[in-house]
Amino acid sequence: MARAYRPPGACGICVAASALSSTRQAVGELKTGLGGADFQHIIVFFAVDHDAATLNQALAEAFPGVPVSGCTTAGEIGPAGMMQGGILAIAFPRHGFKVHS
Repeated sequence: MARAYRPPGACGICVAASALSSTRQAVGELKTGLGGADFQHIIVFFAVDHDAATLNQALAEAFPGVPVSGCTTAGEIGPAGMMQGGILAIAFPRHGFKVHS
């Protein structure tokens, strides 16, 4: 199950993480964890165990029209603490933020 975190206050930033080894299943968990908000940009940190092309395609399908930036990691720090082999997503809402990539 994805761990999700919403920082206190009304900023709207959402964070979710999945430790699933299947990239597509992990993205499904991230989508559930992030909820149905209207996101402007998503930043993704992922273990090298996940194929970048597969991850990119799965994210494009899960979050159509939302730009994604990301990089591989040697470990991910998410809502549940440190994990290895996972994916962490930080989603910025459309309103209140301007992200330029």
